[in-house]
Amino acid sequence: MLDFQDSEAISPKVAAAAQIFSRFSHPEMLVAHGGRVKTIAAGHYTVTGLSHHLRLGEFVAHQSRTGVHLGEVVRVEPDIAYICPIEPGEPIGIGDLILRRGAFRLSPADSWCGRTINSLGEPIDGLGPLEMGVHRRAISNTAPPSMTRQRIT
Repeated sequence: MLDFQDSEAISPKVAAAAQIFSRFSHPEMLVAHGGRVKTIAAGHYTVTGLSHHLRLGEFVAHQSRTGVHLGEVVRVEPDIAYICPIEPGEPIGIGDLILRRGAFRLSPADSWCGRTINSLGEPIDGLGPLEMGVHRRAISNTAPPSMTRQRIT
């Protein structure tokens, strides 16, 4: 396999093509697993056709007239998955398409310090979009030991 890290050794066109290829070289970028809404209740809805592709705590997406709405997988059975919508009052109907989004991960950068974000990592302070960092991290990590943290001044 070729290493495209050394951009001086290859032409700019080949480097650009390699960058595009790397964005779509992972199978999860090529295939979207989806299912359909089967039942709707207060606080959750059920989806068929996705059970074999989901894990507890993963996220799914529902496209509606008002945008994309996320839901969290809270129960998985052999033929049905239970989804808890993140936003109350999500406009959802029987038969609507639901797509797997996978584990919720963030890519924080140093520029996030001092910013106010919501639980989905979206800025809510009116200071514009957030710069994405290099490394994606799961949101359910353990905090560093308190005695080894640097003091914030």
